[in-house]
Amino acid sequence: MKPVRLVDYDPAWSVQFEVLAGVIREACGLSVKAIHHVGSTSVPGLCAKAILDIDLEIEVEAFTTVKARLETLGYSHEGDLGIVGREAFKNPQSPFPKHHLYVCVTGSAELKRHVAFRNALRQDPVLRDTYAFIKRQAARHHPEDMDAYIAEKGEWIAEVYTRLGV
Repeated sequence: MKPVRLVDYDPAWSVQFEVLAGVIREACGLSVKAIHHVGSTSVPGLCAKAILDIDLEIEVEAFTTVKARLETLGYSHEGDLGIVGREAFKNPQSPFPKHHLYVCVTGSAELKRHVAFRNALRQDPVLRDTYAFIKRQAARHHPEDMDAYIAEKGEWIAEVYTRLGV
């Protein structure tokens, strides 16, 4: 089982994202339409697991090129891990802070959810603080079980997705 360790928001996360995004942007060039900092580390004031979540937005025909260019940076393709429209990459030797890297097709449901959820949390302090409460409660209930932690907060996240129309 993977332990759940939440920490308070760290402004360095946005700087770390920008540095890593710059390296990826340089390697992938125009094959990547946008690089999105998503997940809890992208929301000022929100506690997180201190792991950056990054979505590379591409057109579907650019995938082979982007995959090859990410491999030059040490990433390996893990497949969609059960989520259609999102391809996961890992780089255990990365000199950058711990991060999850996903390649998403423009218009994919997963990319829309990630961006809409992030934007809603950034714009609504009550929603952000409610999510922080739910995350901390789930972490207290399941301090050594990441899957149970994710499942506990999942119902609330799904409700927010429904309200956001994504």
